[in-house]
Amino acid sequence: MASKAIEGVKPMKRPRWYDFLSLNLFWLGLKVRNTAVGSFFTPYLVGIFAPDAFSNTARGAINTAGLISAMLVQLAAGPLSDRSASCFGRRRPFIYVGVLLDLVFLVAIGLSGSYWALPLATLLIQFSANTSHGPLQGLIPDLVPEDQRGGASGIKAVMELVPIVLVGVTIAPLIAAGRLSWAVVATGGALLITMLVTVMLVHEEPLKE
Repeated sequence: MASKAIEGVKPMKRPRWYDFLSLNLFWLGLKVRNTAVGSFFTPYLVGIFAPDAFSNTARGAINTAGLISAMLVQLAAGPLSDRSASCFGRRRPFIYVGVLLDLVFLVAIGLSGSYWALPLATLLIQFSANTSHGPLQGLIPDLVPEDQRGGASGIKAVMELVPIVLVGVTIAPLIAAGRLSWAVVATGGALLITMLVTVMLVHEEPLKE
């Protein structure tokens, strides 16, 4: 998890409401990815590869391994971004790289040809997902004055709720129709668009030391 803003990083001066949108938009992409992979892609593929008698066990094993991976990677990525001296800022390089890896591992999930390939692809996407997730949590503490963080957190909450409906009306019907490839494309598109908006519109001050 990302720690508090490090002293010496200049905060955003009185951001407006639309700054809160750009700061939080990637939460939408992240939630689309998590919901699609955890609630639709994994159950769909486990249903294909695993016998009915073992499907719940198989899903449980994949989810448990993914949660452990997520916890470890997020704990590492957040503090690493705290200390990043990249000229592009502390958080955005991790978000950018994480999404590029996400796109590769989403394809790997879509191309999983056996049950044993699926857990590996899931672990890899948990690694990439949390490479961006941990640093993302630092954007509001870094760039929003303390008296405005309630408003920024409110927009964040909305960005985390909207994908539940969005996935339900886009990706869920594709999976129900057996169109996994198109579901992967839709998920990757949401990630790519929200990442590009974040990288281009969020302005960070590079860490001096």
